[in-house]
Order: sequence, then structure tokens, then C-alpha cells
Amino acid sequence: MTEGQTVTVSGELTYDSDGDGTCDTPLANKTVKILLTRGDTILASTTATTDSGGNYSATLTIPNTEYTTHIIAVAFEGDGDYSPCGAETDITVYSSTAFRDVSAPSTIYVNDTATVSAHLQYYDPSSSTWNDLAWVKIEIKWTNPSGTTVRDVYRVTGSDGWCSDSYTVDQAGTWKVSFSFPGTL
Repeated sequence: MTEGQTVTVSGELTYDSDGDGTCDTPLANKTVKILLTRGDTILASTTATTDSGGNYSATLTIPNTEYTTHIIAVAFEGDGDYSPCGAETDITVYSSTAFRDVSAPSTIYVNDTATVSAHLQYYDPSSSTWNDLAWVKIEIKWTNPSGTTVRDVYRVTGSDGWCSDSYTVDQAGTWKVSFSFPGTL
């Protein structure tokens, strides 16, 4: 997971109606709390209501945070008929992604084709290394000297974290090319 990415949390709320040790009867119209935490700090929260089958689903957006293990917790606080219960799971959030290398020609002539490339990586502090982000979508925008975006494309990084794009320039002057990673892995 990365900062800004949306995660969907879903599950089923059931109880043991016949005492056989199996929770197989759905609880409908019950509210569950869904939390994203780091230690004792709640980073994001929402609620969901179970449907007739006891199913719930909600989304959370990963906030700007440091790289670390976070916990997604789901809790039913109980009511007059049913006891409280909950579950949790760990997720790892990578906060540092960067285009570590970018290449482009320093000089190009009108009607020549320019190729630009970028290398996307994420930092893993547990091993103190930068690692390639493979098979993720990158947006590449070409802006001409007049300030008009003339090309806006998406490319997918290869297994080595690199992506590239080419465009035939049609004006003299300073061109700008931007790379952006929306954070969806």
C-alpha cells in the first residue's frame, strides 16, 4: 500500500445461533467500526452497516504517514442482544516513492523524436534499500513551449521499474515533461 491509496475492507458479521461452536448465522443491520491505526493512533476510520447476509464493506484512504506496519481493525461494539467482537490484520504502507533516475535528451531539433525515461522506486527502511516498483501505471505529460499539454499518456513500468515515452516535437523552445505516480500498486 502507498499513501493516498484507497483500500476496501469487507467482511461478514455472524454469530453461533445453535451453540455448535460455528458462527454461521448472519447479523443484519448492525454497525461495525473500521479503523486504520499505528500504535495507539487512529489514522483513519469509518463505519459500515451489515446487509441481510451480515456482509459489510467500506473504503479507507491511506493518509500521509511514515513507512511502517499499520493495523486495520474491525469492531462490532455489541448491543443488547449480541456481545462485542472484532478482528484485525496488518498492512505495510510505503511512504517513500520516487523517480530515482530520469533521462531525456538535452538538445533536440524541431521534427525530431524525443524519448524520455524514468525509474520509479520505493524505499524500504527495514533493509535500507531502494527497490524497483514494477508493473505500475505512470502518467507522462508533455507540455510545449507555449504551455499547452500536447500529450498525456499512461505507461506501465517494466520489471526493472523503468518506463518511457516518445514524442515528435513541433516547436522550438523549452519543453517540459512530467512523470507522476498516482500511488496505485
